[in-house]
Amino acid sequence: MLFRDYAFFTDAGKTFKIIFRTVTAQEELGSNKATKARFFVLDGDTPCEMKDGKSLIIRFQYRELNNGEVKKYGVEGGSNTSRQEKINGKIHEAVIDEMKDTTLKAFLRGPYKNDKPLLLYQLGRFSAKNTKDYFIHKNLKRFLSEQLDYFIKADVISLETLEKERFSISTSPGPKLLEKSEKRSLVFLPRSRISRKGSGRRKSSSSKQSMSLPRIVSLRSYIPKS
Repeated sequence: MLFRDYAFFTDAGKTFKIIFRTVTAQEELGSNKATKARFFVLDGDTPCEMKDGKSLIIRFQYRELNNGEVKKYGVEGGSNTSRQEKINGKIHEAVIDEMKDTTLKAFLRGPYKNDKPLLLYQLGRFSAKNTKDYFIHKNLKRFLSEQLDYFIKADVISLETLEKERFSISTSPGPKLLEKSEKRSLVFLPRSRISRKGSGRRKSSSSKQSMSLPRIVSLRSYIPKS
């Protein structure tokens, strides 16, 4: 598994650049592995390296833990997420202890967001990004269609407006927005939603008001031309 470098600056003035780099992990012997799940841990050979006095490279391995590491990090139990958080805390302490530059150390241990030090906060983002962003979905089109429907119902067209205020399609900004984005968004919708798109028949205003939301979303013939 490959991971891109994760980089950030210590402050708005870009005094120091911090780079998290995942290097090739050394495989442990099967008998030494204590966990099936993999975690981000500091590289054992060169965990930290300063470049040109302005860039700090912190190297990681992504692998299973052995029995000694499980005890070292205190991750005997709990979810993988909580165990990685404990490991991140140990990584934070180890990196801070190794820093010789007092200015850099002050930046890394200084408060950033949610009362967390800058380095610890970024460690959390780094580990979460690389373990949660990727998934395989058996029916990706259906999943994206459901997510699109939810977005439209929640953020584009108000169901309360449709039901209580007898929503008028010709004056609503929602259909105009859908018309502009139709080519991009409807590709994810099932074909049944657009089967009537080519129909030349016009509906009366009363039938428009009684249509279900999915049909309003999918039938471009009911969206007025601007």
